[in-house]
Formats: sequence, structure tokens, C-alpha cells
Amino acid sequence: MTGILMGAETQDSHGKPFVLVVPDVSVYHPAMSDSLIPVGRLIEAGFSVNHRIPSQANEDGFSLKAVPL
Repeated sequence: MTGILMGAETQDSHGKPFVLVVPDVSVYHPAMSDSLIPVGRLIEAGFSVNHRIPSQANEDGFSLKAVPL
């Protein structure tokens, strides 16, 4: 696996788009569908991290049509 600097296009809880620049190094491998982000570093940088699955989107107040992933 390769360490990379990573940014991810996302949106805030109000739907405003922004690019999240991930602090520190993320882990990437071309055979994997996703990269691994250092959650501890995000928390240290002041982000709030909530681990949820798409089926819980309605509980969080999000429509799966608006936020499919």
C-alpha cells in the first residue's frame, strides 16, 4: 500500500460543497475501491467524525437521494 496526500470533494451538513484536505498521509492501493483516511488526525484537526451507514441516513436527517453515499 502507498501513502498519499489526499483531498476529497464533499459537502457540509448544510449542503455547501467543499474540498476536505485530509491531514497527514492516507493509504491507497489501486486494487481497493476506497482509500484509508487517518481518522485520528481528522479529530486532532478539529473535525467531528461520525461513522454511519447509508441505511441510517434518514435517522440523521439526510435523504438517500441527496446523499447517496
